[in-house]
Amino acid sequence: MLITSGYPQSETEKNQEEFDKKFRFGIKVNPQFSWAKSSEKSVTGGGASMAFGFGLMTEIRLSKIIGILTGIGADFEKYKLNYRVDNDFTSVLVIDKEDNYVEFKDGMLMSDYLKEGYSQFVLKSRTIRTTFVTIPLQFKMNTQEYNGIRYFGIFGGDIGIRTKMVSNDEYASGSKAVVVNNNYTLTPLSSGSELSRSNVKVAKDASLIPIRLGLNVGAGLEYRLASSTALYFSLNYFLGFNNLLRGESKYIYKGQDTQNNGPNGYDFAPLKQNVTPNAFKINVGIFF
Repeated sequence: MLITSGYPQSETEKNQEEFDKKFRFGIKVNPQFSWAKSSEKSVTGGGASMAFGFGLMTEIRLSKIIGILTGIGADFEKYKLNYRVDNDFTSVLVIDKEDNYVEFKDGMLMSDYLKEGYSQFVLKSRTIRTTFVTIPLQFKMNTQEYNGIRYFGIFGGDIGIRTKMVSNDEYASGSKAVVVNNNYTLTPLSSGSELSRSNVKVAKDASLIPIRLGLNVGAGLEYRLASSTALYFSLNYFLGFNNLLRGESKYIYKGQDTQNNGPNGYDFAPLKQNVTPNAFKINVGIFF
């Protein structure tokens, strides 16, 4: 008769086994610092802004070292843009009586857009606020556990689906059109409230494809509280690949000095926009 003997599994080994189980689920919040980069001289990034996100996490372990981190969440981001304003260049837009942007069309002059009660503005800065539903897909590379702590690195991507885009605008100057006998004159606007607008709906001037793709890399640690429950912390860098806005604006036109070759001495053409998102994200969460 064959007699075998063994040792009962210790509590530590049971906890370790739970810590390393194949599927884990968690929740997180991610305060972040987001900023925009632009390849156009007429539009530049205006520095970092505080933003926020949250989400659900799923980790699928492929081995004790490698896992896949995914889930679903929402990011509420903010991007500041500054527009070139000088004697040779301005970014011009027109707003109608109902407070909507007026779309520019080929072959029309500025006088065709300025009707009674319409306002013309020179854009100085814009703070864009976006909402994205996000789906991360990342490789998570773990170390062994040391005194309840496990370190990891993250490399992968993020897919974001845009659900909202609004802005707060500041204008360098503005004027309102007054039409007399089919001729218009511009009355300057000077007060602070007249030269700024909040919660402007700019989604129509956003990228035609409401998808944001980007690289997401980072590092962090987990601290095991009990069994499979662990605190989660990471610092990630997000690098966006695609333009947040239309390549050429439908509503913002550049007024470029043409030495009286264009209407009123200016040549109006769509403003080129190439704005990509960037962010540092602080992820704090808990796995169960």
